[in-house]
Amino acid sequence: MADQLVPYREGMEYGIGLDTPSADARNTAVAGDPTSIPNAAGSIVQFELSQVSSDEDLQTALGISASVTGGCGPFSVSASMDFAKSCHVHENSVFLLASVTVMLGFSQIKAPKILPDAAAKLADGSSARFQEMYGDSFVRGMQTGGRFCSMIEIFTADRSEHDSLSVKVKGSYGPFGGEGSFSSDFRQAMSNRSVKITTHSEGGVIPKMPTSLDEVQAIASGFAATVEGHAVPYAVLLDKYAILDLPNPPNYVDLEHQLDVLTFCAGERNKAWTAINNVEFIIGNPGQFSDVPGQTDRTPLTAYRQALDTDLDSIAKAASHALDHPKDAAMPTLTAVAPPFPTRRAGEADTLAAQGDALTKADPLAQALRATLPSGPPWDGFNTAMAAEVSNTTWGPGQQSIKDSLGGAQQVGFQLGADYCQGRNANRDVTGKGAAVLAADPAATAARDTLPVGLQWLGFQIATGLFGNPKLGAAGNTLMGPGSQKIHDSLTPDGRTGFDAGVTYHLAQKYV
Repeated sequence: MADQLVPYREGMEYGIGLDTPSADARNTAVAGDPTSIPNAAGSIVQFELSQVSSDEDLQTALGISASVTGGCGPFSVSASMDFAKSCHVHENSVFLLASVTVMLGFSQIKAPKILPDAAAKLADGSSARFQEMYGDSFVRGMQTGGRFCSMIEIFTADRSEHDSLSVKVKGSYGPFGGEGSFSSDFRQAMSNRSVKITTHSEGGVIPKMPTSLDEVQAIASGFAATVEGHAVPYAVLLDKYAILDLPNPPNYVDLEHQLDVLTFCAGERNKAWTAINNVEFIIGNPGQFSDVPGQTDRTPLTAYRQALDTDLDSIAKAASHALDHPKDAAMPTLTAVAPPFPTRRAGEADTLAAQGDALTKADPLAQALRATLPSGPPWDGFNTAMAAEVSNTTWGPGQQSIKDSLGGAQQVGFQLGADYCQGRNANRDVTGKGAAVLAADPAATAARDTLPVGLQWLGFQIATGLFGNPKLGAAGNTLMGPGSQKIHDSLTPDGRTGFDAGVTYHLAQKYV
């Protein structure tokens, strides 16, 4: 096509020449005064909320992919590209891109003319030198305004939840932006979800970085008003020199092949980035994937990750060579072959919650702890922890990945359940003895009940197993030795408070 709207980069100006493959600015070859459309001083505001599932999807939505820009500068540095890469798109979360684009006046050179010095290069047949000095196109117009983008990553616990949420939110966004808000269906689907928000802006004023969907909506609604007086050029209109009256038009014989190589490289780079994000999620969240025969070994994943890095290096080298040597542009050699990925657990969150509910009902202290939480999502989180942490004694990446996949209210319950399980499991023998003593000693139970219901009760119960009445099954310790101190120090702050209260109570009893 004769013209192309591409992202603005530093150095672009009306009439300046541009090397399309690199997006580097060259010398000015075209003259003409930029003009705007009369009586069109208003602004156009576009709001959009869309799902993305790969780096290519994201770049297309941002207008910076090689396919959208016609291969203009796919390997050049830009703030939009840095934003896209920082979002780390992968297939195990649901990603939504919220964007507001404000377009103010568009200006262009209405009647561009080649400058005499540039024309002279063509007249004497120096087309190669012309391309070196002025590139293959020129900046004819500029779009000013501003843009605000927020990438919303919605964490999910398993494959079933991911697929279900993806379907629920698709098409249920409602009137995003302006005076509207997210639809009730969308809000219900997002209820108690854990999200991560990454933001990028060009022009305008952002009062604060949003940390919630409501804050994204609020900033989006008011962003357009802040662009007036804070506008920036964010897109330029390129035209080929072929539209001008030239004495001896250049024949860019190598440009098409060069752009084909660069476009291919850009696409493969995006695929590699998305694949790396997928691998890193699997390695960083082992608790969300099934360990099944032939898939438990993570060595193939690590090797694949290294091969992807090698491919990215090959892609960068091929792109660099194509930019420097258009005649010799060649496709990169890619070697990374994806191994079988471990299967993400399907419906595990519901299964764990059901298992944890049964475990909680069989444990009186766990029941008492859960009862301190509001029913609903916090209970679900607590139950999930009871099943996930049934034998764990310390915190690890598996627990963290499960917690991160839960909604905010569920995470509160999960943390309480995990702290309880780990404290109990690390001291299972004395915890069991303490439970037996408390069941047989009403006075000790009454002393425990003066404490707030929570992990203080667990600390008191552990101390009871160590320092309680030996005739009822306790160890009957009479001094705080190194072993007791180690147990005390391993507990949560509330657990240590309860432990201290238990030690004080039982040592005062002077059991014989």
